[in-house]
Amino acid sequence: MLLLLHFLVINIESQTSACDTHGAYKHQMKNIIYELSDMTAIKADDILATLQGLELIQYRKGQHAICADPKVLDRHLKAAGRGGLEVDVSKLIWTPYKDQS
Repeated sequence: MLLLLHFLVINIESQTSACDTHGAYKHQMKNIIYELSDMTAIKADDILATLQGLELIQYRKGQHAICADPKVLDRHLKAAGRGGLEVDVSKLIWTPYKDQS
């Protein structure tokens, strides 16, 4: 979740409106989702569903739009806290998702 929030905040810093559905931005939004999908090996549909569940993205006028109310972002960042359990990275086994179609 923190990775999604961080990536989202970085990519909307230059936006002037809270919910942007303008034409040029539509393509940028699609690219952001696919770039994040490539970086994390998480399916784009799962990223969209997560962002919608976190109230950070909405579907308007036939397209997805980043709607990042600062209060919502603050709430999620506070809930995430400063860190949690220490992880032994050498014990992690990660196999990225590969689409079989």
